[in-house]
Amino acid sequence: PKLLIFANRYAGTLARVRGQSPLETYAREAGFEPEVVYTKSSIHLRRELRDYLARGVDRVAVAGGDGTIHAAVQVLAH
Repeated sequence: PKLLIFANRYAGTLARVRGQSPLETYAREAGFEPEVVYTKSSIHLRRELRDYLARGVDRVAVAGGDGTIHAAVQVLAH
């Protein structure tokens, strides 16, 4: 199954990662086909997440700090 991962590259550990994101590795190990979307701002995240949800994406993961998580939860709750 496909897993869409929204990530803030500048938050926490992701800020120090070079090359392939460990998020992709973890998702593949769990049996998913990951697609990582690196967001530029909370506005960008909300716009992209709404767009993907409108297209029928049903598995979403979010990686980032409090602001990233908060923005995603606001979209998913509506």
